[in-house]
Amino acid sequence: MNYKKLYKRLTDPIEKFESLGDCEQTAHGPMIFIDNNAPVLAVGHLDYVDFKEPKRKKQYKNTRIYDCPQLDDRLGVWMILDVLPQAGIKCDILLTDSEEAGQSTAQYFKTTKKYNWMMEFDRQGTSTVMYDYDDNDMRQLLREYDFDVEYGAYTDICKLESLGCKAFNFGVGYHGQHTAKCYANLSETWAVFSKVQSLYHDWSDTHLPHEEYTRPSVSYYNMGGINRGYHYTEASYSKGIKTFKPLAEETNKKSSKVLKPKHQEVIETVYDYEMDEQRSLEEIAQEKYSTAFDWLEDDKKVIVRHVYHDQLFS
Repeated sequence: MNYKKLYKRLTDPIEKFESLGDCEQTAHGPMIFIDNNAPVLAVGHLDYVDFKEPKRKKQYKNTRIYDCPQLDDRLGVWMILDVLPQAGIKCDILLTDSEEAGQSTAQYFKTTKKYNWMMEFDRQGTSTVMYDYDDNDMRQLLREYDFDVEYGAYTDICKLESLGCKAFNFGVGYHGQHTAKCYANLSETWAVFSKVQSLYHDWSDTHLPHEEYTRPSVSYYNMGGINRGYHYTEASYSKGIKTFKPLAEETNKKSSKVLKPKHQEVIETVYDYEMDEQRSLEEIAQEKYSTAFDWLEDDKKVIVRHVYHDQLFS
């Protein structure tokens, strides 16, 4: 796998993303919208609680990125900007700021487009949460695709209920978020991706309707609710929100119909990171020896591989 794109997403300042789409400067930082004329909206936040140069180690059937607090949520941003498109998953994209302060710039997003549903990759491990979009129908649907459904506190999609469609926050394989020791197991990232690929393939053209939840005036925080620590970053400008729906209410919604996976044909398009590496080797071989990598003598192949690995972050 070529890690250049991932390294770039993990280390670029927010300003580097502003040219990718229509950028609106809000009271809480930039909001960037990329219109791909797609039926599904993918969301990710660019702010983070701390920054460190990412480290990488290869493990058996896994690559670990570690000591990298900005994995939350730059790993998710990499997923929606680079991985999904290569796998043929077409989405409009919304990139936000100030999520870590509880004031995601998603709150300023207005559109006349009608999305079928939304997704985000801003969750530890491999579980999925839906916040106020949660109901029995959606839980049943996700479990048909082997998603582990849990409860969560807050992310960008919580600000987008007015769009009138369901939204899912998928685990993206990071752990220890909001700490200097934050790490990600990419084996978990790919495991979730394969499920999302199947879900998108079967349901991207189906509208999953949602009615916006009306929150009570009493703060759930003041009732001994979720203990969420708010983090203030360079890109964050004001205090976090403190009103959440009690978790018990999320399980009381009545199921109106049974949703089943459509079981269309087997998906053949996947994110092929081995081909990504092979393309890089070919480029180096052409640049250094003006010939294809497979035609090189073994000693020259070793040199090319050394050049390739030197280009990856360590």
